[in-house]
Amino acid sequence: MTAVARCLLRPRPLHSGRVARAVGGLLFVLSAVPVPAALAREEPILVDHHCTNLGRIPRTWIEQAKAVLRIGYGHTSHGSQLVTGLEALRSAGSTYDFDASNWGLHPGVFLNDLWGNAGGADDLGHNGDLAWRDATVTMLSLPENDRNVVIWSWCGGVSDNTPEGIQAYLDAMSALEAAYPNVTFVYMTGHLDGSGDAGNLHQRNQQIRAYCLANNKVLFDFADIESFDPDGTTNFRTLHATDGCDYDRDGDGSADGNWAVEWLAANPGHELAQQAQGCGDCAHSERLNCVLKGRALWWLLARLAGWDGHASPPAIGGCQIFPADNIWNVPVDTLPVHSRSADYIATIGATVGLHADFGSGTWNGGPIGIPFVTVPGTQPPVTVTFDYAEESDPSPYPIPPNAPIEGGPASTGDRHVLVLDRDRCLLYETWDSWPQADGSWHAGSGARFDLTSHALRPAGWTSADAAGLPILPGLVRYEEVAGGVIPHALRFTAAATQRAYVWPARHFASSSTDPTRPPMGQRFRLKAAFDVSPYPPEVQVILNALKKYGLILADNGSNWYLSGVPDERWNNDTLAQLAGVKGSDFEAVDTSTLMLHPDSGQARTQAPCAVVFRDRTVTSPLEVTSCDSLAAGPSVVVAAGGALTLRAARLVTLRNGLVVHATASLTLGLDPSLATP
Repeated sequence: MTAVARCLLRPRPLHSGRVARAVGGLLFVLSAVPVPAALAREEPILVDHHCTNLGRIPRTWIEQAKAVLRIGYGHTSHGSQLVTGLEALRSAGSTYDFDASNWGLHPGVFLNDLWGNAGGADDLGHNGDLAWRDATVTMLSLPENDRNVVIWSWCGGVSDNTPEGIQAYLDAMSALEAAYPNVTFVYMTGHLDGSGDAGNLHQRNQQIRAYCLANNKVLFDFADIESFDPDGTTNFRTLHATDGCDYDRDGDGSADGNWAVEWLAANPGHELAQQAQGCGDCAHSERLNCVLKGRALWWLLARLAGWDGHASPPAIGGCQIFPADNIWNVPVDTLPVHSRSADYIATIGATVGLHADFGSGTWNGGPIGIPFVTVPGTQPPVTVTFDYAEESDPSPYPIPPNAPIEGGPASTGDRHVLVLDRDRCLLYETWDSWPQADGSWHAGSGARFDLTSHALRPAGWTSADAAGLPILPGLVRYEEVAGGVIPHALRFTAAATQRAYVWPARHFASSSTDPTRPPMGQRFRLKAAFDVSPYPPEVQVILNALKKYGLILADNGSNWYLSGVPDERWNNDTLAQLAGVKGSDFEAVDTSTLMLHPDSGQARTQAPCAVVFRDRTVTSPLEVTSCDSLAAGPSVVVAAGGALTLRAARLVTLRNGLVVHATASLTLGLDPSLATP
């Protein structure tokens, strides 16, 4: 196994204080902003091409990074790619803005660019050159120093280096960590030079990686990031890629392709293409490469600020959309198939294609999809009267006069109105909504949801949706697709349903007792074996969410119609390709083992008796057992000297991101005696 565990590690404790340390004969007092201490780190932080998805990083950790980190960065031209990438990402919103200075120490500034250069060095040098180390000591010795993260980059210094020279670099970094425990020192690999896997560069980079992995260091894997395009399916390093993204496409020994140019040409409407277009000159490389490195640097800094590397639950307007362990946000990819799956699929339509019931532009004079609006806590509430008042939460609701209505003001459809109070994180939803001349509204039904709570509607009550569920949490939103991850289940409709509902639904909308019809609330998922690779990246994001989180039957309507928010940035032709996914590609899921209480949306994060072993470094003999199934990875490293034994009653699965070193061992086995009686 050669895959390396990346990106997902648990947060480390924060340390602060003033510490006197000596390096190279210099004794001084270091004062630092609190950051995780390198010596307390129990596991490595490895940032590579898997860590370039901004959408997975909770914004709160970006803000935390800017608040607590004070970065000193020393580099020459290749290292400037990181800063150029950061600059390009400012267009992604104010969250990614930051304050910076050039040349020397400027206390209080987030990023002191070329900080170490002012101490007398340029970069990490060649073959044991330690000028960067001495410059680091000089800069950290300044009385006004407040840097708590130090980064140096290579500029050709790995290609012609020796094992002894790399070891001198590693030893110097380790000595600095011991001398300055309140500073995090970031290790780095050297940029590609076209020599491929057999070249000295790759061997020396592997030396750096192995050391960081075995000794729980922080590594920014510069070379790995520029070895992959955003799709991550081809390792261009093996095709003799260079730092300029050129590679040997046909194996004739000469560079005749450029992965960055080719990817941008194939994905002109992608968010990354827009950011690359707005990127400044990327020294020695292509702008897309700089953007990817800037994204990876934000990932690294969020990790150093305390983020554990796990994608955040969905959030809108600063409000988390239900807790992370709410049923909407819990994966169902490992749950058993429902016993009625084949019947339900046949009823909805095994040959019927998936349909995006959202998009850009208009249809029948109204926007395509279900819109919503966020309002402040000061939004004046208005009276709402209901046809089904006995199952509706009473008004007032903070609906603004210009609230968007599903289908537009003249719609004759469901006319949903969704309003999120972003200060209180309260969601208000109405169905068949009509504004009145006096400023009030009339609706068929309405519901209020506290997004900080797991509370469900009273049993038997509807909401603005037939299933008694909220609508907003299950919508496909452009921002999530552009960010690369949809971390929640999606809402869909079916024409024929059963006079029944299953958790977490609270209401049915049918008179049929036919058991082959699905009940409201039934969860489905896209089969794991479905190949998403032929689809455009935006569609792949949706399909991957349908594999992991699935979709929830929420209302009667057209079969396999997937709900989303209208947005002018959608490409309707791209969304139309969802039709290639047929009903037979789905399966119904039995979620009963996730339910903790029938009146709560809180879910077990793992099915009983199933074990996921992850985020661990094994350095000694360890046995992990499960009375059902056991999955190992991602972010499991069996380090040198380690011995991991995995035993389960039914199934043992090895996931991508499990690493076993050559001097370690991994033993697998099925043991029926472990099964729960």
